[in-house]
Amino acid sequence: MAHCALGSEEVGMRSIVGLLAVFAASCVSTATETARSAAEREIALRQPDGGGSMSSQSAPPANGCEDIATRIAEAHPAPLAALARARASLRRSHAAASAPGPTFWLEVWDFPIGDPTLAGREGMYMVGVRQEIPVLAALDAEGRSEAELSRAESAEGRDVSRLLFLEAGRGCVDWIVAGEVAKRWREYGTHLSQVREATATAYGAGSGTTSLGSIARVDADIARVERRAIELEEQAHVARDGLVALAGEGVALPEEAPALPEPPRELDLEPTIAGALSVRGDVAAARFRAAAADARAESARAMADVPKFEVAATYMQMPGARPGLGAMVSMTMPWIGGGLLDASDAAEEEAKASVQQTAAVERAAVVEVRQQASKLRAAQLTLVALEERELPAAERAAKAERAGLLSGGFDLTAWLLASRMALEARIERELMRGAVARAWLELQGATGSGVTENDR
Repeated sequence: MAHCALGSEEVGMRSIVGLLAVFAASCVSTATETARSAAEREIALRQPDGGGSMSSQSAPPANGCEDIATRIAEAHPAPLAALARARASLRRSHAAASAPGPTFWLEVWDFPIGDPTLAGREGMYMVGVRQEIPVLAALDAEGRSEAELSRAESAEGRDVSRLLFLEAGRGCVDWIVAGEVAKRWREYGTHLSQVREATATAYGAGSGTTSLGSIARVDADIARVERRAIELEEQAHVARDGLVALAGEGVALPEEAPALPEPPRELDLEPTIAGALSVRGDVAAARFRAAAADARAESARAMADVPKFEVAATYMQMPGARPGLGAMVSMTMPWIGGGLLDASDAAEEEAKASVQQTAAVERAAVVEVRQQASKLRAAQLTLVALEERELPAAERAAKAERAGLLSGGFDLTAWLLASRMALEARIERELMRGAVARAWLELQGATGSGVTENDR
């Protein structure tokens, strides 16, 4: 009968403790549930198959620098590491908000160590179960803090993608510009070869305006042009190889360099800045980390103000005597020592620091967007001035000097100077077109566009 009584009493106490644990584990606020749901949605959107993108086998080669940069940013493994950390923080959110499980123990008192055969008649044997009832508000706040950290990790993954977009975009522009400048040098080399042939013909006909020295000078220029063209072509290959390495196996690149992106002529800056603050991963991460710090401060306040309780039930049995039950309730007194108030004050200061850090990140984002917009505008104005005034003037001068080949009044030195001026203007045009494209891609990177469609 005693055994049956033991079973019923212990089962009853276990049921009570179990209910307390379940209640503590499930008591989370709407704010915490909202943060968890938001984290789950953001993680789902950042999953490799969450955006419905095509596999590398079925997707066509990327076309254009923006497409190349976006695909590389999406396929790179670095954002996936941040995504894994976000999932870990989300699981910690559930763990942090859960009450600790009960503790079961077995205890022996006054065991007859001198004569163990008497163990069935002497001594006391106890079994018990203990359950801590934590500060529920603190558990809830800790769970919310981890959920906000999960959102911050996911947002930092977006920022990694943003930086990868910038790196790939710059590499793509370098690939295109190096190839285009090499073409301009090749064109100049073709013109030099034609002039060299004409000069050699005139010298063979006994023209007094040419000499072997002038022919040798043109040959030297042709050799320098060839070397420069080879150097630039290799730079283009290096830039493409860098993109291939950055893309890995997930993105197929075209064999030939694509066209440079064409930015809009006009840009409404204030909506652009507002959009950047709403989608940039580093800004979002700073805000979520500030929310996490605020939740930790709330948890520390609760720990400093609210006591923790502990309940325990014990069954005791002495051989040959009646069984007994014991019960215990304990309560902490956080107001007396222990440093909990100092911990609460420290958490408050951390929350204040995170607010200031968020403001600093937001301001840095605004500065970056304004600077990139100014660079784009300056590059566009410079390109317009070059194409509308400097390049046409240089082209006219070169054509005028070249016309002397037919009239007999050809001055090789003057033509070389004029042709070099035209070449430099053409090269400057390619470089400025690259500067405009680079500034446009960097502005897109600064605003976070191109890699955040699924995160708005």
